Amino acid sequence: MIDKERASDLLGVNPKTLSVFENIEDPFNAPTRLSGWVCHKPDYRYGSLVIGAVNSLLVPPRVIYGIPKLFYPFSTDPDTGERKYTWGVIDAVEAYTKYDGTNITAYRYYDASGNPYVTFKLRLYPFVRNNRFGDLLDLWRICLEGEPEFSKTCLKMSDDWYPFFEMYGYRNPHMVVYEKPITFSHLCMIGQGEHAGCIEAPYTAEFPHTNPPVKSMTSGKQLTAFYNELRDTAHKVNKGKTEYGTLESEGYVIYAKNSDGLRLFKVKPEEVEDIAWSRGEVIKPHTISATCWNALEHTDDVTLEVVNQLLLEEYSQDAIDRYESRIKKVFWEVRALQKIQERALVLYRQLPKDVQSGGKGGVMRSIMPGFNKKESTAVYNALRISGIFD
Repeated sequence: MIDKERASDLLGVNPKTLSVFENIEDPFNAPTRLSGWVCHKPDYRYGSLVIGAVNSLLVPPRVIYGIPKLFYPFSTDPDTGERKYTWGVIDAVEAYTKYDGTNITAYRYYDASGNPYVTFKLRLYPFVRNNRFGDLLDLWRICLEGEPEFSKTCLKMSDDWYPFFEMYGYRNPHMVVYEKPITFSHLCMIGQGEHAGCIEAPYTAEFPHTNPPVKSMTSGKQLTAFYNELRDTAHKVNKGKTEYGTLESEGYVIYAKNSDGLRLFKVKPEEVEDIAWSRGEVIKPHTISATCWNALEHTDDVTLEVVNQLLLEEYSQDAIDRYESRIKKVFWEVRALQKIQERALVLYRQLPKDVQSGGKGGVMRSIMPGFNKKESTAVYNALRISGIFD
């Protein structure tokens, strides 16, 4: 397989930002397997793959770019909290709803004989998969089954631009609560090859559930006012809610256009910023919790090192060192909750069929002797997320 140094040269990154994946089966093209590298550098190469072998046979190295890391359009004074906006030259902007779920990118690769395969990746993993965080592969299959023409559209896609989607719903819980069990939205097209790092609006390609712009502006002169108006709108939608898992809006993404193409900026209301980013490098418990759960999407065994690496994308090493004890405390709380959810599913599968089909009350009465009362909410949520309780 391609070595780390060659892969880092292809992406133009430090080898330390790459992690290996070896002989991983593609669930959409089984038993085909891939080997290569995934990039963790937080810029347009974030989540990019370098594929070096298919079915253990060397192939010409193939770089697959994912969705770029999104940033805020401002810096913040650590003492006063004052924001300094740095838009650059912008000709026009469109704002899109920011859905809170799981990033999924469709892409194509080729085996040693040149045969093409279309598949789907998570942000930091070469394929969509089930893991301890949730049954992401099963949920994505539900999305695909609901759109029989979707896979055919992906087979026809150009190798110059790949589509990016967000899968969301109450069966894939994050900060925002949705009414639908599971669905997805087509958010943009991601440039490949000579278009690496470029973005095109979702309506430039025909995919289902295309995310429409909700607001636009043809001049960049009033961008800060435009940004803050969107932020206030999202804040009002949340109706005073501030806790992770209770919100109704994560905010918006601004697609800003100039002569170089599109740049993406995230717009989050105050209550979401408090979870994802904080003034003065204060790392709050719900920020750490959100980071832990997000990490569980991408690795089977989340460690403190993985969580700290993700926190480094938003905070300095000094802040992480300062909040070391808090990070450890929340990390182990999340791991404990994760084990409760896993045990609830094991106990449910051991129940007689008549109890399983007898309603929520009977299921909970049969399972709860294995838990204490304060764990009942976590048990119920685990069964709801898994589709057992609709």
